[in-house]
Amino acid sequence: MQVTNDSQKNYVVEVVPPNMQVSGLVVNPLVTDLKAGRSSLICIRYNSAFRDLTRQQMENLFKPKELGDNKPGIGLRNKMIEERVRKQKEEAAKEKEPDPKAKNAKAPPAAAKKEEKKQEAKPVKKTPQQEEEERIEAERMKKEAEEAEEKRIAELEASFDKVAELKSMGGRVFDFERDVPFRRTQHYEWLLPIYYRNTDDPGMDSKKVKCIFMEVRTTTVPRSLVANVETLDFGEVPVALRVTKEILLKNVGVMEENLKMQSLTPFGGFCVLNALRKMLPGETRSVVV
Repeated sequence: MQVTNDSQKNYVVEVVPPNMQVSGLVVNPLVTDLKAGRSSLICIRYNSAFRDLTRQQMENLFKPKELGDNKPGIGLRNKMIEERVRKQKEEAAKEKEPDPKAKNAKAPPAAAKKEEKKQEAKPVKKTPQQEEEERIEAERMKKEAEEAEEKRIAELEASFDKVAELKSMGGRVFDFERDVPFRRTQHYEWLLPIYYRNTDDPGMDSKKVKCIFMEVRTTTVPRSLVANVETLDFGEVPVALRVTKEILLKNVGVMEENLKMQSLTPFGGFCVLNALRKMLPGETRSVVV
């Protein structure tokens, strides 16, 4: 996308996309300086996938992450501050302790004698039948707890308003043929706010920040071809030597696919050695690079 500044003022422009895991949209750069009479390119990439927004997904996306033994609701602790506070407490405790070598120093109080532990009663040995009954009862209670939790989650999911949540993020979705995997299509519409402000005007008053909206539409369809690898790594290849790699393509769709390929640049050092042909549903072919 090309953004042009037709005015005589210098602006700073910021694009605020929706959450990437929900929308699949990635914007680069997010912030750019746009001089008077100049243009700038902003790349918007879409990672295609069927995305079904659920309550559990929303919770995982927006709840704060907690690591280690942090208490709920508290963010990550600063380890350096914790260490400093610990040292200060140790130094304060040492200052309070009396010096036994000093004059008129009181001797530390004698340690209290520990009370003798009472002999614990030996547990009564259970019969195999009692152990089996306890095991069955524990499994029953565990199963009931799992069923109650599943029911609670199902009720929360049923009350989750997906349309309202998407609307609050500036989007809406149209899902067609959802129950037929090979015919399903998913269409999203997003409103991306673009904020811009005059850099020659000092201050950060919100009234000086203006906003326009850009509509972005995405379409997701089922994949018909699947490769056995996502990245083809040739490693280190010495000069004047050649290395070949094989990619396996499988037609997972229900229609015949005609493979075509754009010509590769002659300066890249890569070429496809075999011819590409039509692929029937369920057929697998190799591509040698």
